[in-house]
Formats: sequence, structure tokens, C-alpha cells
Amino acid sequence: MNILYLSMKILSILTVFVIVLNCKPSSAIEEQAKASSQANICPENGECSFKVFPNKSFVIKKDEFGLTYGELIESDHSLLQFEYIKNVPENTADGHYSELIYIELEPNVDVLNLQDEDLKAANVSFGRFCFCKGETGYYAITKGHLTLQKTSKNLFSLSLEFKTDEVPQIITQIHQEFELKK
Repeated sequence: MNILYLSMKILSILTVFVIVLNCKPSSAIEEQAKASSQANICPENGECSFKVFPNKSFVIKKDEFGLTYGELIESDHSLLQFEYIKNVPENTADGHYSELIYIELEPNVDVLNLQDEDLKAANVSFGRFCFCKGETGYYAITKGHLTLQKTSKNLFSLSLEFKTDEVPQIITQIHQEFELKK
């Protein structure tokens, strides 16, 4: 009888222990929800990422052949980077395709609402890279709508819808929440 009682007690303790180990803290659940909401704007055939570069700006330059390339430089601004990389079948020659979007934020910005030509104030830039002769490089974006709102101490909500006429594009909108440490 004592062995049966002891076995039941151990089984009960193990059951509680397993349940506690399988519970995730609410912050982990919130992180998963954010990740899945961000995945919704990324095309199914690729991977997307978002990065914040403090103390950086982005400059579009041209080489001696008139081709554009980008350069990150030191500044007091913060630079946001959204990147889309298309999945390609293995062993595919010249199959790489990616798009980069840069948004530059001035120090101490809390709210932005920019439309079309006003996007120049945030240096919104689009880059397309592929084996697409004559249709790659960086381009300034002057058609679209950008909103930025500070939601709490260091958290921001960003929404960008844009279009470029220079080259075809896959990504036309970004909706992102991010942390910006000042």
C-alpha cells in the first residue's frame, strides 16, 4: 500500500513538472505572434528580415559605368533595413533575387507621415539585385506613403507602401514593429 501511495505521489509530481516545463512565458508567445504577423507580408517563396542600424545613413552612388550601388556611412541617424531574398532551387545558376528597402530616421523622431516626394526626407531607397540585365541597383522612392508612430518608450510602428517605376518589384509594402534605442 505504501508503494502504491508513493508511486502515485511521484507520478503526480512528475505530471506537474512536465506541465510547468511545457508552459511558455507570455513574452515568448508575444514574440511568436509578432514574428508570424511579420511573416504575413513576406511572400511565401522567400525569406524576409528587418534590421535597425544605429548611427548610420544610406547613400546611393554611381560607378564609372553609371550603375548604382549603396553605401552605409556613419551619421547621427538610425537606418532601417528590410530585406527580401527569394528562395531559388538548389544548383540554379544566376538564380539569386533580392530586394532591399532602406529608411533613414532623424534622431529623436517620434512621428512621421510622408507622402510621395516627401519620402526624400526619410531617404527611402529601394534596391533590386538579380541576374536581370539593366534592371538592378538602388533607386530613390518618391511614390508611396510612410507612417511612423512611437508606441511606447522605445517601440515604434512603421508602415510603408511604395512603388518604383524604374524596375519591377515584388515587395510593395512593409508593416513592422521595432525597437529603437536612442
